[in-house]
Amino acid sequence: WRNNGRRKSYKDWTQEQKDAMIKYLNTRRLNKKLNLIKEFGGKCMKCSYDKNFAALHFHHKNPEEKKFSLSVREIAAYSLDELKLEAAKCDLLCANCHSEEHNPEYTKENITNIINNLDK
Repeated sequence: WRNNGRRKSYKDWTQEQKDAMIKYLNTRRLNKKLNLIKEFGGKCMKCSYDKNFAALHFHHKNPEEKKFSLSVREIAAYSLDELKLEAAKCDLLCANCHSEEHNPEYTKENITNIINNLDK
């Protein structure tokens, strides 16, 4: 990773070094998300879903207060303290409840009515 005390450019890394870094970063991201999820209850606040952590999302209650997303991809750049401050602005929701929160009008009944009215 280092050459004469200087860090090698990524393009000069071996495939083994690149693979090791990707594994390290993925593990770090997942660990941060796991810590956040545990800190904020470990399950969906609406339905108590807790089977798959990839399906648990942090929903910002007030989008205007959102500084950054708490997706696995973005959390690597922030300290755990920064993440906890941002997560405090959120509800922990499963993917289904999160979708319903953003799209309350997409109920089965409403969609059926829209489709039925298209034929008229």
